[in-house]
Formats: sequence, C-alpha cells, structure tokens
Amino acid sequence: MVFPYKNTGHKGSVKRQSNNRPIKESGNMDAEKGRGKMKKCFKLLSLVIGIAAYGLLFLVFYLQSTLPNQLYVTSGQEIRLAGGQIEVEEVMGCTTVEKSGTLGEAKLMGFLRIKSIALKEVERPWLVPCGEPFGIKMLTQGAMVIGLGSVQGNNGNQSPAKNAGVQVGDIILSYNDIVISSSSQLNRLTSENGGTPAKLLIQRGEKQLTLSLTPALNTQGEYQMGLWVRDSSAGIGTLTYYNPIDQSFGGLGHGVCDVDTGELMPFQSGEVVEVFITGAKKGVNGIPGELYGEFHTSVQTGVLTDNRTSGVYGTLYSKPSQEQAIPMAFRQEVHTGPAEILVTLEGIEPHRYAITIEKVNQKEFLHHRDMILKITDPKLLEKTGGIVQGMSGSPILQDGKLVGAVTHVFVNDPTRGYGIFSETMLKESGFAIKQQDNAAA
Repeated sequence: MVFPYKNTGHKGSVKRQSNNRPIKESGNMDAEKGRGKMKKCFKLLSLVIGIAAYGLLFLVFYLQSTLPNQLYVTSGQEIRLAGGQIEVEEVMGCTTVEKSGTLGEAKLMGFLRIKSIALKEVERPWLVPCGEPFGIKMLTQGAMVIGLGSVQGNNGNQSPAKNAGVQVGDIILSYNDIVISSSSQLNRLTSENGGTPAKLLIQRGEKQLTLSLTPALNTQGEYQMGLWVRDSSAGIGTLTYYNPIDQSFGGLGHGVCDVDTGELMPFQSGEVVEVFITGAKKGVNGIPGELYGEFHTSVQTGVLTDNRTSGVYGTLYSKPSQEQAIPMAFRQEVHTGPAEILVTLEGIEPHRYAITIEKVNQKEFLHHRDMILKITDPKLLEKTGGIVQGMSGSPILQDGKLVGAVTHVFVNDPTRGYGIFSETMLKESGFAIKQQDNAAA
C-alpha cells in the first residue's frame, strides 16, 4: 500500500512546496538577517569614525595655520586660545624660538598637540584710550601715479608714460636724479627738460626701476608726460591710543590709501591738526555713513611719523584725552561678547557706546580684520546707523583693557564691521614692548 507523504514536524525534516524545492528553517533566516544588519552597522560605524578622524585632522591643520607663532604673556598668566589650552613649560638653559624665553604647547581638548608657540614674557603696556577726532595732512614720498593719459599734439595723440612702461600705482622718486617732493616740481622739471629723454626712478611695490621717458609736445606748446600724479592727502580719523611713556599715538587702524588706486600712500611727512565734529550722515545698507568735521589747520597738535597698513603713527604735543591709562589686552585675551567703543559724534568729546565682539581671528597676517564687531547701542544706531567713515580708529574696550580699534564697516550691514588688535598697532608703531627680566628664575 502506498501512503501519501506527510510532514511529521521532526527536527531535520524538510518542508516541500508544490515545486518540490527545499525551504530553509525560519531560525536560519533570522540569523542571516542579523548578520546582514551587523555588517551594515559596522560599515556605517567605520564611515562615521573615518569622517570624524578626517574632520579632526582638518581641524588640527586649520588651527596650525590660524594660531600665531608667538604670544606676549605676563609672568604666571594662564592662556586659553581658540578653544585650545596653551600649557606653559619653562625652558631653562635652552634656546627656543625666543631665546631664554618660554615655550607653549597648543593642545586641542587638553591632549591633542597642535603646535608649539613661543611665549615672550613682557611687561604689559598701559595706554590711554582716546576716541577724539584728528585731522591728517600728509605729504607723500615722491609722486604717486594715479592715471595714464595721452598728449594731443600736432601729429596726433601720444602716450609717453605708457610707452615708457609707467603703470598706475608707481611712485616717481626722482626725475633725472632730482628727488621729487611734489607734483608741481615734477611738472616744472618736465617743462624745463623739453623733448629730451628723461630718466625716471620708479618705486613699484618692493622694486625700484629706472625708465626712460620722452615728453611729448601738446598743441599749446607744452611738454607733458601723459600721466596724473598725487603728492598729498588729507582726511579725518579717530585717535586710538596715546602712550604717556613717549607721547606717541596710533590712529585709524588702517593706512591712508589713495582713493583712485587703493594703494598705500608712500609717507614722507605729515602733521596732526585739530578737528571739530559738526555732525554725521547716517549709514544705510549699501551706502556708508560719514562724520562731518571742520579742520583747524592753524592748530597743529602733533606730527605724523609713519603710514602703515595697520594705521598712522606719530607723536602729540600733549595728552589728548581725559581718560586714564589702562592695560593693553594681548591678542589671546580678546574674546567674543560685550565690549565698548569710544566715539566722538559732536565737538571733540568722545562717549562710550555698547558693542558686541562677534568673532576673534588669531591669524597674524589679517591686519585690520582681527575681529568682527556689531554695534548694539541704541543711541549710536539712532545717530549713525552703525559704523561710519571717520570712526576708523575708535578704541575698543573690554574687561577694563584696550582691545583694539574699529577699522572698516560692512557696506551691506552698517551695524557690523572689522577691528584690529591694539597689540598689532603698538608693535607696528615701532614701540618696543619691554621684556621681563627672568634672570632670577
């Protein structure tokens, strides 16, 4: 007798479908799915760890490029910088980056080494924060070329300067070995030289070039070179600090540049004159505001000695401010948060206004962009709309220290702008920050 097949359900039995293909047990299927999920989780975990490792590596390289190579410190000072702690290790009887100095190890999260930073122990400078307006009258070294043109003569148009290789931004230092001190002198020498080739000594960036230029005769019978030059500049700014030790000052927070070329004006000499602020034009998005003032050219209050990308520097005949000297903040002490600026909006007397430091940048090569500022004081916003032209140099105060100066405004947002560290300005003024005597250590 033939019996039909029945599944007994015993262990090891095999179920059959109508096509008689074997089917695995459900337990084995669950195990396969579990192993698949584990593989996917492992791959995902590996991907996350890899991304985190690359991100951490990128952060280390970023901090290496942004952290400064040297910091000024005072004895026993604890330093925190850009989220990483700098642990100070005394280096005795050893020459480091700074001879007989100290060495700092910048670490991320307290354990991951980023870079070594030379720590120079110095005496903290004390400076008088100002905020008073001042007028600048500056003569350039030589004559700066601000434009090239043509000379219309009987034989058509000619471009002597262009043909000689002169470029916009060049500084003409001498004409046939005669030192140039003004544009009028250059015009006189050209007229006297006539159509004879002239030897020009040109300053172009860091290089000096000698060019031969032959002036052309125009239809009025005058010899011309076919160029426009500028030999002086004048404007209004704000004093940042006064140093009572040597009567020196720093102002503007940025250099005096030519309005046509954008190049830093080559400095020869200059003077500081009294200015009286008469009012302000309110800034709006896309259109910067401006402080208005009157020059009192008969009242000279000091002399200019230098024009640099970080500001203008010189000496004053007397203390310009009623403020008392306060400690200067080192760059690593500047932090985000509330601060104040000193600004003069009327007359010659500055007042304090509230701001917020939104960002601090420790890159050493970003002059006048060390900080991003935001004006928060309702009174200042009502009168000026934020930062306006003429406020450049306004001192920034935080935690009882002089932090820096206002430098630029964001054209599309006049409530915000850039600032520069006062440490940078003081160093570039030529003032030698005195090193502490560690001989006893």
